[in-house]
Amino acid sequence: MKTRSDLMTDILDLFPQYAEELKLLRKTAREFAQRNFSPELAREYERKEEFPWDLYKKAGELGLLAPSIPTEYGGGGFTTYLADMVVTEELVRAEQPLARQ
Repeated sequence: MKTRSDLMTDILDLFPQYAEELKLLRKTAREFAQRNFSPELAREYERKEEFPWDLYKKAGELGLLAPSIPTEYGGGGFTTYLADMVVTEELVRAEQPLARQ
């Protein structure tokens, strides 16, 4: 049985012109989320009723915010909206409450 990760790989492989860079972006997003997201942290932000600005800034420094927006406008510079999908998928996979902030 294929996992969600397997399906993502299949989707990216349908677009060989983007597959290599999107797989690297996915890896970056996954590692960021694994290092920085946790259920405890999500509960803490919710309890304080605060926005996780520190995580937001870190994600921006890695190009994970608006990856399909040109770099001259502060985005990641990818030329396909598949980049947005890849990042969103990885952040939500790690911790949905933090990812949807």
